[in-house]
Amino acid sequence: MLTHHNLMSGAMASAKVRGMQDDDMTFRALPLAHIFGLVAFLSVCGAQGRVRLKARFAVDRLYRALQTDVTLLPAVPQMHALLFHYARAQNKPRYEGDLLRFVSSGGAPLDPVWKREAEAFYGIPLQNGYGLTEGSAGVCATKSPLGDADVSVGFPMEGSLFRLDFEAEGATPNEGIGEILLGGPQVMKGYFRDPAQSARVLTSDGFYRTGDLGRLDQEERLHIAGRSKELIIRSGFNVYPVEVEAALSDHPEVIMAGVVGRPAAGNEEVLAFVKVAAGCSLSEAELSGFVKDKLAPYKRPTRIILTQDLPTAPTGKILKAKLISTFADQLQGETTI
Repeated sequence: MLTHHNLMSGAMASAKVRGMQDDDMTFRALPLAHIFGLVAFLSVCGAQGRVRLKARFAVDRLYRALQTDVTLLPAVPQMHALLFHYARAQNKPRYEGDLLRFVSSGGAPLDPVWKREAEAFYGIPLQNGYGLTEGSAGVCATKSPLGDADVSVGFPMEGSLFRLDFEAEGATPNEGIGEILLGGPQVMKGYFRDPAQSARVLTSDGFYRTGDLGRLDQEERLHIAGRSKELIIRSGFNVYPVEVEAALSDHPEVIMAGVVGRPAAGNEEVLAFVKVAAGCSLSEAELSGFVKDKLAPYKRPTRIILTQDLPTAPTGKILKAKLISTFADQLQGETTI
Protein backbone atom coordinates (compact mmCIF):
# COMPACT_ATOMS: atom_id res chain seq x y z
CA MET A 1 0.00 0.00 0.00
CA LEU A 2 1.59 3.25 -1.19
CA THR A 3 0.26 6.56 0.08
CA HIS A 4 0.08 9.81 -1.87
CA HIS A 5 3.02 11.00 0.22
CA ASN A 6 5.02 7.87 -0.68
CA LEU A 7 4.46 8.33 -4.41
CA MET A 8 5.15 12.06 -4.47
CA SER A 9 8.29 11.63 -2.36
CA GLY A 10 9.56 9.09 -4.89
CA ALA A 11 8.59 11.26 -7.85
CA MET A 12 10.24 14.42 -6.53
CA ALA A 13 13.42 12.54 -5.57
CA SER A 14 13.55 11.09 -9.09
CA ALA A 15 13.07 14.49 -10.74
CA LYS A 16 15.78 16.02 -8.56
CA VAL A 17 18.43 13.38 -9.24
CA ARG A 18 17.84 13.76 -13.00
CA GLY A 19 17.76 17.54 -12.89
CA MET A 20 14.42 17.50 -14.75
CA GLN A 21 13.27 20.72 -16.43
CA ASP A 22 10.12 21.76 -18.25
CA ASP A 23 11.82 21.52 -21.66
CA ASP A 24 12.95 17.91 -21.18
CA MET A 25 11.54 15.05 -23.24
CA THR A 26 11.71 11.68 -21.47
CA PHE A 27 11.43 8.29 -23.17
CA ARG A 28 9.48 5.81 -21.01
CA ALA A 29 8.85 2.26 -22.19
CA LEU A 30 7.20 1.40 -18.91
CA PRO A 31 3.56 0.48 -18.17
CA LEU A 32 1.83 2.78 -15.66
CA ALA A 33 0.65 -0.27 -13.73
CA HIS A 34 4.32 -0.80 -12.80
CA ILE A 35 5.72 1.32 -9.94
CA PHE A 36 8.71 2.39 -12.03
CA GLY A 37 6.42 3.64 -14.80
CA LEU A 38 3.94 5.32 -12.45
CA VAL A 39 6.47 7.25 -10.36
CA ALA A 40 8.53 8.11 -13.44
CA PHE A 41 5.40 9.59 -15.03
CA LEU A 42 4.61 11.55 -11.85
CA SER A 43 8.16 12.93 -11.84
CA VAL A 44 7.68 14.27 -15.38
CA CYS A 45 4.36 15.83 -14.36
CA GLY A 46 5.93 17.44 -11.30
CA ALA A 47 8.67 18.98 -13.44
CA GLN A 48 6.06 20.00 -16.07
CA GLY A 49 8.11 18.20 -18.71
CA ARG A 50 7.15 16.05 -21.70
CA VAL A 51 7.19 12.29 -22.17
CA ARG A 52 7.11 9.74 -24.98
CA LEU A 53 5.20 7.00 -23.17
CA LYS A 54 5.30 3.47 -24.59
CA ALA A 55 3.32 0.57 -23.11
CA ARG A 56 5.91 -1.94 -24.29
CA PHE A 57 9.53 -1.67 -25.29
CA ALA A 58 10.41 -1.76 -29.00
CA VAL A 59 14.03 -1.09 -29.87
CA ASP A 60 13.27 0.50 -33.25
CA ARG A 61 10.97 3.07 -31.59
CA LEU A 62 13.63 3.95 -29.06
CA TYR A 63 16.23 4.32 -31.79
CA ARG A 64 14.01 6.72 -33.77
CA ALA A 65 13.06 8.71 -30.66
CA LEU A 66 16.72 9.29 -29.83
CA GLN A 67 17.17 10.88 -33.23
CA THR A 68 14.18 13.17 -32.69
CA ASP A 69 13.78 14.95 -29.35
CA VAL A 70 14.59 12.74 -26.34
CA THR A 71 16.76 14.40 -23.66
CA LEU A 72 16.31 11.91 -20.77
CA LEU A 73 16.59 8.14 -21.16
CA PRO A 74 16.03 5.91 -18.10
CA ALA A 75 16.04 2.21 -19.07
CA VAL A 76 16.92 -1.25 -17.79
CA PRO A 77 20.31 -2.71 -18.87
CA GLN A 78 18.66 -5.11 -21.31
CA MET A 79 17.11 -2.18 -23.21
CA HIS A 80 20.51 -0.57 -23.60
CA ALA A 81 22.05 -3.86 -24.78
CA LEU A 82 19.33 -4.35 -27.40
CA LEU A 83 19.74 -0.76 -28.59
CA PHE A 84 23.48 -1.19 -29.12
CA HIS A 85 22.98 -4.34 -31.19
CA TYR A 86 20.20 -2.69 -33.21
CA ALA A 87 22.31 0.41 -33.88
CA ARG A 88 25.25 -1.69 -35.08
CA ALA A 89 22.89 -3.46 -37.48
CA GLN A 90 22.11 0.00 -38.90
CA ASN A 91 25.86 0.69 -39.23
CA LYS A 92 25.62 3.32 -36.50
CA PRO A 93 28.29 2.59 -33.87
CA ARG A 94 27.22 5.46 -31.63
CA TYR A 95 24.52 8.04 -30.90
CA GLU A 96 24.94 10.94 -33.31
CA GLY A 97 22.47 13.44 -31.83
CA ASP A 98 23.22 16.30 -29.46
CA LEU A 99 20.00 16.45 -27.38
CA LEU A 100 20.47 13.56 -24.95
CA ARG A 101 21.85 14.87 -21.64
CA PHE A 102 20.99 12.13 -19.12
CA VAL A 103 20.94 8.36 -19.49
CA SER A 104 20.48 5.89 -16.67
CA SER A 105 20.10 2.20 -15.93
CA GLY A 106 17.86 0.58 -13.33
CA GLY A 107 15.55 -2.35 -12.65
CA ALA A 108 18.30 -4.96 -13.01
CA PRO A 109 21.99 -5.25 -12.12
CA LEU A 110 24.32 -3.14 -14.25
CA ASP A 111 27.08 -5.08 -15.96
CA PRO A 112 30.45 -3.30 -16.35
CA VAL A 113 30.54 -4.21 -20.05
CA TRP A 114 27.14 -2.60 -20.64
CA LYS A 115 28.32 0.51 -18.81
CA ARG A 116 31.44 0.87 -20.96
CA GLU A 117 29.47 0.12 -24.12
CA ALA A 118 26.72 2.56 -23.14
CA GLU A 119 29.09 5.44 -22.51
CA ALA A 120 30.93 4.77 -25.77
CA PHE A 121 27.58 4.75 -27.59
CA TYR A 122 25.91 7.76 -25.93
CA GLY A 123 29.01 9.87 -25.33
CA ILE A 124 27.76 10.86 -21.86
CA PRO A 125 27.92 9.19 -18.42
CA LEU A 126 25.65 6.24 -17.70
CA GLN A 127 24.06 6.59 -14.28
CA ASN A 128 22.90 3.60 -12.28
CA GLY A 129 20.18 3.22 -9.66
CA TYR A 130 18.23 0.94 -7.38
CA GLY A 131 14.56 0.85 -6.51
CA LEU A 132 11.65 -1.35 -5.50
CA THR A 133 7.88 -1.23 -5.34
CA GLU A 134 7.76 -1.10 -1.53
CA GLY A 135 10.05 1.95 -1.68
CA SER A 136 8.00 3.85 -4.28
CA ALA A 137 10.46 3.07 -7.11
CA GLY A 138 13.93 4.68 -7.08
CA VAL A 139 15.69 5.05 -3.73
CA CYS A 140 19.36 5.16 -4.74
CA ALA A 141 21.29 6.69 -7.69
CA THR A 142 24.74 7.60 -8.94
CA LYS A 143 26.12 10.88 -10.25
CA SER A 144 29.21 9.46 -11.90
CA PRO A 145 31.40 11.30 -14.43
CA LEU A 146 32.07 9.93 -17.91
CA GLY A 147 34.38 6.92 -17.82
CA ASP A 148 33.93 6.15 -14.12
CA ALA A 149 34.39 2.39 -13.68
CA ASP A 150 32.01 2.35 -10.68
CA VAL A 151 29.04 0.00 -11.10
CA SER A 152 27.47 0.65 -7.71
CA VAL A 153 23.91 1.96 -7.41
CA GLY A 154 25.30 5.07 -5.74
CA PHE A 155 24.02 7.00 -2.76
CA PRO A 156 20.54 7.27 -1.20
CA MET A 157 18.17 9.59 -3.04
CA GLU A 158 16.58 12.49 -1.18
CA GLY A 159 14.94 11.27 2.05
CA SER A 160 16.03 7.62 1.75
CA LEU A 161 18.03 5.87 4.48
CA PHE A 162 19.88 2.53 4.43
CA ARG A 163 21.43 0.09 6.85
CA LEU A 164 22.72 -3.48 6.45
CA ASP A 165 21.69 -6.51 8.51
CA PHE A 166 24.64 -8.92 8.65
CA GLU A 167 22.62 -11.57 10.51
CA ALA A 168 20.00 -11.95 7.79
CA GLU A 169 19.61 -14.98 5.51
CA GLY A 170 22.23 -15.00 2.74
CA ALA A 171 24.47 -12.44 4.44
CA THR A 172 28.25 -12.88 4.22
CA PRO A 173 29.64 -10.65 7.00
CA ASN A 174 33.29 -11.32 6.19
CA GLU A 175 32.66 -9.89 2.70
CA GLY A 176 30.65 -6.97 4.08
CA ILE A 177 27.44 -8.29 2.51
CA GLY A 178 24.17 -7.98 4.42
CA GLU A 179 20.46 -7.54 3.79
CA ILE A 180 19.52 -3.99 2.79
CA LEU A 181 17.03 -2.26 5.10
CA LEU A 182 15.36 0.84 3.69
CA GLY A 183 13.90 3.77 5.63
CA GLY A 184 12.45 7.17 4.77
CA PRO A 185 9.29 8.80 3.36
CA GLN A 186 9.13 6.45 0.38
CA VAL A 187 8.61 3.27 2.43
CA MET A 188 5.18 1.66 1.94
CA LYS A 189 2.43 1.65 4.53
CA GLY A 190 2.26 -2.16 4.41
CA TYR A 191 0.84 -5.04 2.36
CA PHE A 192 -2.87 -4.86 1.58
CA ARG A 193 -4.94 -6.98 4.00
CA ASP A 194 -1.82 -8.86 5.10
CA PRO A 195 -0.75 -7.55 8.52
CA ALA A 196 1.29 -10.68 9.27
CA GLN A 197 3.51 -10.27 6.20
CA SER A 198 3.73 -6.51 6.83
CA ALA A 199 4.99 -7.19 10.36
CA ARG A 200 7.63 -9.59 9.01
CA VAL A 201 9.18 -7.02 6.66
CA LEU A 202 8.66 -3.72 8.53
CA THR A 203 10.83 -3.12 11.57
CA SER A 204 9.61 -1.37 14.71
CA ASP A 205 11.45 1.82 13.68
CA GLY A 206 9.91 1.88 10.18
CA PHE A 207 12.62 0.26 8.05
CA TYR A 208 11.68 -2.17 5.28
CA ARG A 209 13.53 -5.48 4.89
CA THR A 210 14.13 -5.52 1.13
CA GLY A 211 15.35 -9.11 0.77
CA ASP A 212 18.19 -7.69 -1.35
CA LEU A 213 21.79 -8.24 -0.38
CA GLY A 214 24.32 -5.44 -0.63
CA ARG A 215 27.57 -3.95 0.60
CA LEU A 216 29.02 -0.46 1.00
CA ASP A 217 32.36 0.48 -0.55
CA GLN A 218 34.94 2.92 0.86
CA GLU A 219 32.99 5.84 -0.62
CA GLU A 220 29.80 4.62 1.12
CA ARG A 221 28.24 3.77 -2.24
CA LEU A 222 25.81 0.83 -2.25
CA HIS A 223 26.57 -2.28 -4.32
CA ILE A 224 23.84 -4.89 -4.92
CA ALA A 225 25.02 -8.49 -4.48
CA GLY A 226 21.66 -10.04 -5.38
CA ARG A 227 18.42 -11.29 -3.86
CA SER A 228 18.59 -13.46 -0.76
CA LYS A 229 16.04 -15.77 -2.43
CA GLU A 230 18.17 -15.93 -5.60
CA LEU A 231 21.31 -16.85 -3.68
CA ILE A 232 22.78 -20.14 -4.92
CA ILE A 233 24.59 -22.31 -2.36
CA ARG A 234 26.94 -24.68 -4.17
CA SER A 235 29.17 -27.06 -2.23
CA GLY A 236 28.72 -24.87 0.83
CA PHE A 237 29.76 -21.66 -0.95
CA ASN A 238 27.56 -18.65 -1.71
CA VAL A 239 27.16 -17.88 -5.42
CA TYR A 240 25.64 -14.49 -6.27
CA PRO A 241 24.02 -14.67 -9.75
CA VAL A 242 24.92 -11.07 -10.59
CA GLU A 243 28.64 -11.93 -10.56
CA VAL A 244 28.19 -14.87 -12.93
CA GLU A 245 25.94 -12.79 -15.22
CA ALA A 246 28.60 -10.06 -15.39
CA ALA A 247 31.27 -12.57 -16.44
CA LEU A 248 29.05 -14.03 -19.18
CA SER A 249 27.99 -10.60 -20.45
CA ASP A 250 31.63 -9.61 -20.88
CA HIS A 251 31.65 -11.69 -24.07
CA PRO A 252 31.03 -9.42 -27.10
CA GLU A 253 28.44 -11.76 -28.62
CA VAL A 254 26.29 -11.93 -25.47
CA ILE A 255 23.34 -9.52 -25.34
CA MET A 256 22.10 -10.43 -21.84
CA ALA A 257 22.30 -13.27 -19.33
CA GLY A 258 20.19 -14.66 -16.49
CA VAL A 259 21.57 -17.05 -13.87
CA VAL A 260 19.54 -19.20 -11.45
CA GLY A 261 20.12 -22.18 -9.17
CA ARG A 262 18.53 -25.64 -9.31
CA PRO A 263 18.68 -28.49 -6.75
CA ALA A 264 20.91 -31.35 -7.92
CA ALA A 265 21.89 -34.48 -5.95
CA GLY A 266 22.03 -32.87 -2.53
CA ASN A 267 23.70 -29.76 -3.90
CA GLU A 268 22.68 -26.82 -6.09
CA GLU A 269 23.84 -26.29 -9.64
CA VAL A 270 24.36 -22.98 -11.45
CA LEU A 271 22.33 -22.60 -14.66
CA ALA A 272 22.95 -19.79 -17.13
CA PHE A 273 20.58 -18.62 -19.87
CA VAL A 274 22.21 -16.37 -22.45
CA LYS A 275 20.66 -14.32 -25.23
CA VAL A 276 22.72 -13.97 -28.41
CA ALA A 277 21.99 -12.34 -31.76
CA ALA A 278 20.57 -14.28 -34.71
CA GLY A 279 23.32 -15.99 -36.68
CA CYS A 280 25.70 -16.02 -33.72
CA SER A 281 28.14 -18.97 -33.88
CA LEU A 282 29.05 -18.94 -30.18
CA SER A 283 28.82 -22.39 -28.55
CA GLU A 284 28.15 -23.48 -24.99
CA ALA A 285 31.68 -24.86 -24.65
CA GLU A 286 33.26 -21.68 -26.03
CA LEU A 287 31.38 -19.46 -23.60
CA SER A 288 32.24 -21.79 -20.74
CA GLY A 289 35.90 -21.51 -21.64
CA PHE A 290 35.58 -17.73 -21.83
CA VAL A 291 34.41 -17.43 -18.20
CA LYS A 292 36.73 -20.10 -16.82
CA ASP A 293 39.40 -17.62 -15.73
CA LYS A 294 36.83 -15.06 -14.57
CA LEU A 295 35.03 -17.27 -12.04
CA ALA A 296 36.08 -19.60 -9.24
CA PRO A 297 35.24 -23.26 -10.04
CA TYR A 298 32.18 -23.36 -7.76
CA LYS A 299 30.73 -20.27 -9.50
CA ARG A 300 31.00 -21.62 -13.05
CA PRO A 301 27.70 -22.61 -14.71
CA THR A 302 26.86 -26.30 -14.89
CA ARG A 303 24.89 -25.57 -18.06
CA ILE A 304 24.77 -22.59 -20.42
CA ILE A 305 21.68 -22.36 -22.61
CA LEU A 306 22.16 -20.15 -25.68
CA THR A 307 19.01 -18.63 -27.17
CA GLN A 308 17.78 -15.74 -29.28
CA ASP A 309 15.00 -14.93 -26.82
CA LEU A 310 14.50 -14.94 -23.05
CA PRO A 311 11.24 -14.50 -21.09
CA THR A 312 11.06 -10.83 -20.10
CA ALA A 313 8.67 -8.35 -18.49
CA PRO A 314 7.37 -5.32 -20.43
CA THR A 315 10.30 -3.35 -18.98
CA GLY A 316 12.79 -5.77 -20.56
CA LYS A 317 13.78 -7.32 -17.24
CA ILE A 318 14.48 -11.06 -17.38
CA LEU A 319 11.78 -13.16 -15.68
CA LYS A 320 14.09 -15.53 -13.83
CA ALA A 321 11.23 -17.53 -12.35
CA LYS A 322 10.31 -18.70 -15.88
CA LEU A 323 13.79 -19.61 -17.15
CA ILE A 324 13.93 -23.26 -16.07
CA SER A 325 10.38 -24.08 -17.23
CA THR A 326 10.86 -22.23 -20.54
CA PHE A 327 14.00 -24.19 -21.41
CA ALA A 328 13.10 -27.51 -19.74
CA ASP A 329 13.71 -29.50 -22.94
CA GLN A 330 17.22 -28.10 -23.43
CA LEU A 331 18.09 -28.83 -19.78
CA GLN A 332 17.47 -32.56 -20.14
CA GLY A 333 20.53 -34.74 -19.62
CA GLU A 334 23.57 -34.62 -17.40
CA THR A 335 25.91 -32.39 -19.41
CA THR A 336 28.56 -30.86 -17.13
CA ILE A 337 30.89 -28.14 -18.34
